[in-house]
Amino acid sequence: MKATYYGQSCVEFDFDGTKVLLDPFVTYNPLAKAIDVNTIKPDYIFLSHGHQDHVADMATIQKNSNATVLAIVETAAWVRRQGVPEDKVVEFNLGGTIQLPFGSVKMVYAAHTNSTPDGQYGGFPVGFVFNVHGKRSILLVILP
Repeated sequence: MKATYYGQSCVEFDFDGTKVLLDPFVTYNPLAKAIDVNTIKPDYIFLSHGHQDHVADMATIQKNSNATVLAIVETAAWVRRQGVPEDKVVEFNLGGTIQLPFGSVKMVYAAHTNSTPDGQYGGFPVGFVFNVHGKRSILLVILP
């Protein structure tokens, strides 16, 4: 496993060739000013919540990479409104587990607020428990 930290809560994991990006906030992030957002090409994008400083580059990165975006139901609805194709959005809910090529991901509750950049309710903020190759290896609750 390889991890790349882009600043704030934006991290990319490489699970043996499958790239997973969390909370894409690069372009407007002073900590990431040297990073070209167009070079980030994940297979999956996970959103912990809809605040601008966690989703600002989601649409650009998704379009450039054709990544699948995963989020809680209400935040996933916002993702669709940004023009992400239906077959590239996976919505799930608290306690839900998704099976992916590298393992499974469970959505867990995170204590925070959540609204989308357009001011709509974004559902609960969430964290993710990644089980990679049968081992619970990462617990991420991504907040500001």
